[in-house]
Amino acid sequence: NPHCPTILDMLFSLSLFVGLAIPSQSIRLAPEASPLVEEAHAPFHVHLEHQSRHYKHSYLQRNLSSGSMIRVHDPIVKLGRRHFSSPLVGKISIGNPPQSFNVIFDTGSAQLFVTSVKCVSDSCLEYGHSVFDSTKSTTFIESGTDMMVQYASGSIQGMMGADDFRMGPCLIKQQPFGRIMEEEGSVFTEDFDGICGLAFPALANGDKILFDNMVSQHAVDPGQIAFYINTNGKSGIVLGEVPQKLHTAPIDWIDLNKPMYWQINLHDILIGGKSLKESLGGDSLCPGRPSCNLILDTGTSILTCPSERYDPIEQLIVSQKSLGDFCFVTSSAKDAGKTFTHCMDSNGYLEKDSSTSQYTIRIAPVDIDNEEGPLFIAGMPFMEQFLTIYDYAGQRVGIAPSAK
Repeated sequence: NPHCPTILDMLFSLSLFVGLAIPSQSIRLAPEASPLVEEAHAPFHVHLEHQSRHYKHSYLQRNLSSGSMIRVHDPIVKLGRRHFSSPLVGKISIGNPPQSFNVIFDTGSAQLFVTSVKCVSDSCLEYGHSVFDSTKSTTFIESGTDMMVQYASGSIQGMMGADDFRMGPCLIKQQPFGRIMEEEGSVFTEDFDGICGLAFPALANGDKILFDNMVSQHAVDPGQIAFYINTNGKSGIVLGEVPQKLHTAPIDWIDLNKPMYWQINLHDILIGGKSLKESLGGDSLCPGRPSCNLILDTGTSILTCPSERYDPIEQLIVSQKSLGDFCFVTSSAKDAGKTFTHCMDSNGYLEKDSSTSQYTIRIAPVDIDNEEGPLFIAGMPFMEQFLTIYDYAGQRVGIAPSAK
């Protein structure tokens, strides 16, 4: 097997998409609120728009070819970001001869899915997805197993199979994957053809996940990948060792509290130097638990929090005299006494309209009911400012400020 490339170049865009797989298939969206909250007392005249209250939404339309490609490292695979609000999208191929697809690279789920030629949903028939035809591949193996996955932004159903998987010169033999035959949610009306999950087997219903095969087939050494995201388009996936030129400070390695999502202990959030925990009276951010779960998820294009924590976060934002940093205070599962603080500047949680004094908040309230308890998600806004490394073999994440 040839080794995977060191970096897959990307030109991609952000979308209001929550790509977290929900094992219990239980999600509650926050109650509807006024779409525009005016805070006249805020010195910088913040207008906070709850832009992600609805998750059945339509995307902005923009040309995939907009922007410029840049060679970060050889060999490269050109990937795409469709517009400022879309998730990470890039090209893979499946089968022999290869059939190509644009997929979302999602660390919040674990399985690989592409649209089937047999898909009957309107989004398959009307929006021009590339589709997989098993009859045209000489190496396809039918498993006969049904599959269904619930995401926070929609759901898919279909059949499992296995075939050769390629991402640039990286070849994985007989990778299990799902063929989407039904899909629900307006998210699937966009121009991506599937989802490439990069989380742990606990989310995969017993299927051999892509990360497992990358390690066992010696395609990635060490067994880790990283996402380097730069809003000017010079972005990529690093497979294996991370070049030092991509970060400006040492990497903080944080052990996961459970190999399911890429989740770590969250103890506090600081906004403009003020503690969310203290604003709640000093209690835990998640009542009844010593800490919350913070999930690093490349498939989510915003930051999210439990709905009961949204208003206190919003209040800390609008009460600032000037725009300060938004910081996550976390710890390693193996050493909870040592904390790490990673701070985004205001671009991480607010988007400013250049023609007005209005800001759109990049945080949404989402409640997911499962044994993991209340979940906070660090999505694309966090990753625009930090290199994030997903060490599958070591069950840890690495975080360091991105070099721009």
